Amino acid sequence: MEVHSTSLSGIWGDSESQVEWIRVPDAVRRFGLSRTKLYQLAGDGRLRTVSLRDEGMTKATRLFHVESLRNFIESFERKGEES
Repeated sequence: MEVHSTSLSGIWGDSESQVEWIRVPDAVRRFGLSRTKLYQLAGDGRLRTVSLRDEGMTKATRLFHVESLRNFIESFERKGEES
């Protein structure tokens, strides 16, 4: 199963309701966080993720929610402004 960045805006026709999910290598490249850090943040519940696995398969495709990544990074920007 091949999965890439996905946008639902084309389905709903509303860019405001856009939801985007990306694979781990794309998240690493796009946001500069390591693979280990992504999984750590997901495990801590700080990032939204979903695991796509067909029944009977042992490996899954992990997708990260782009907006949750942006929100995580922007939270540090806001903290810096408060200091």
